[in-house]
Amino acid sequence: MRSVMIVVGIVYFLLVANFYNESHGFTKFYNEMYPVCINYRKITPIVFLIIFSLLHGGGLYIRDRFICALGLLFGGIGDYLIGISHEGIITGAVAFGIGHFIYMTFFIHHHTILCWPLLVAMLLWGALVGHVCVFPLLAEQPIAVGIMTVYSLILSTCFFISASQYINQPPTKRSQDPPSVLLSLPLIALCVLTLTTSMHPQPRFTTSASFAVLAISFYLSSSSWMSMAGAYSFICLANLLYYLSFSPLLQSWSIPLGVATVLFLSMFSYHCFADLVVSIPFLVLLLSLALASSSLLLVAAGSLCQYGQHGDYDAHQVKWLSSPSEELDLALLEGVFTGFKRGLRTQSENTALLKLEGVFNKEDAHFYVGKRAVYLYKAHNKTTKPGHTVATRTRAIWGRITRVHGNAGAVRAKFHHNLPPNAMGNRIRISSLETDSSKAVVLLQMLYPSNI
Repeated sequence: MRSVMIVVGIVYFLLVANFYNESHGFTKFYNEMYPVCINYRKITPIVFLIIFSLLHGGGLYIRDRFICALGLLFGGIGDYLIGISHEGIITGAVAFGIGHFIYMTFFIHHHTILCWPLLVAMLLWGALVGHVCVFPLLAEQPIAVGIMTVYSLILSTCFFISASQYINQPPTKRSQDPPSVLLSLPLIALCVLTLTTSMHPQPRFTTSASFAVLAISFYLSSSSWMSMAGAYSFICLANLLYYLSFSPLLQSWSIPLGVATVLFLSMFSYHCFADLVVSIPFLVLLLSLALASSSLLLVAAGSLCQYGQHGDYDAHQVKWLSSPSEELDLALLEGVFTGFKRGLRTQSENTALLKLEGVFNKEDAHFYVGKRAVYLYKAHNKTTKPGHTVATRTRAIWGRITRVHGNAGAVRAKFHHNLPPNAMGNRIRISSLETDSSKAVVLLQMLYPSNI
């Protein structure tokens, strides 16, 4: 049975990796080609799990197989709805909620002893996420926020009941622990996938290294009790690397979140470690450092979510193009922003039309599909970029070319923020040429991947 589940997991991972490759790193461009060419690859892993649940089901009864397959079916419908439009997240959440209701019918009739500490932890986490992420959007989009809140409650209920049944079941009924290598496989997959993204080199390599170190810590923690000390040390190192991946974007620390985290960590350490300090002081010290580093990571991520802006990373990358050095012989193609995609009565402001310089047919324009584009402009106020001490007025809006438009060398592009109308007629910079310079290679890694 275990060998069958390992084979199923490998096939599922390969299908997800195929979708990752076809979608250029899970990047979604909402046009008429995405649902046809990419979206069916997104639901292929779900279809595979549905077929496996109906035919094999891991040894389940026929009724339980049908319930699992039906829940997966609604999950696949939700995935498809998310991929067809910007508003698909709402209808997708409705489909996911129905799927989780079906999941709960599979195990809710079992005898359950509720795990109250888990419930308290989930309520605190939900209150924090709601205060930071949900409540600020309640006035603007009440219906969407309501649907997502209901779906979050359904998902939390499903997780709480299943986790309580697992935690409070008799030890004799628990399945044998999986091999330690299998626990590290998801993190190894994340490490490889992170290396294939088009992020800036510094955060890409530090994030990938953090996943690799965390995989080592999972392997050591599940191997033997003697390896626990090394596992906690690796966890501290992984948290530090992950913090370094986004620390340049951190504008300000959230004092309330920091105070709440320190109080929680102090109370938790006092109640759990006070009696163990005398007997195993070194192990308690390492575990406390691992919890402290995780708490630091949580505070930093919450502060970035509360005070950071999506444009901060774009502004941080402007220095690569606004002041290139003479030794970095990099050619950037220029295009002109001619307007938005439009029809007879409608206009799509989220799709910009660019006329490329020196490109006069759709065959040549197809070369630039998938490449990065940036619009540089001057703002009224000076701000300090991450990692710099001198304030500047330079701002940037980054995007990517999605497809060819017409037969005269024009292309369509999607930007992180819609280009302002007063940018029509201005220049847009696009990556066009590789060089042998090491710095140029680093920059092109940021501007790529392309579809070639």
